[in-house]
Amino acid sequence: MKKELQKKVLITGGTGSVGQALIESFSLHKYDVYFQFNQSVKIATMLQKKFGAKKIQIDFFNKFKLPNINFDILINNAGINISDKLTHKVSDEDWKKTLLINLEVPFKIIKNYLPFMIKNKWGRIINISSIYGLR
Repeated sequence: MKKELQKKVLITGGTGSVGQALIESFSLHKYDVYFQFNQSVKIATMLQKKFGAKKIQIDFFNKFKLPNINFDILINNAGINISDKLTHKVSDEDWKKTLLINLEVPFKIIKNYLPFMIKNKWGRIINISSIYGLR
């Protein structure tokens, strides 16, 4: 009987509340969990110790390189809302940052890892949003 390999999952925005819950759930269900974080080193270290998940520090605002790992599951959870202003008062710079993190980064991640999923004939991509996706 062939043993099935443990599925590898990548979760972006791992140190936020939703990211932490995802790390906990996937880890408890015996997935090989990797998670991206940017600044919250203390929280990332705690999650790594508590759940055995592997932390990957990536700053999506700067030129970044994705890990050379074949992931079976991608969870694009990282997202920002850097403006509490009404749409007509949002600066062009804030709009560009929002589009980068909320749209361009998930696209780049999917584009990078989708070929493995296609070749493997199995994969899952989950894109998470919030109420700000409607704003």
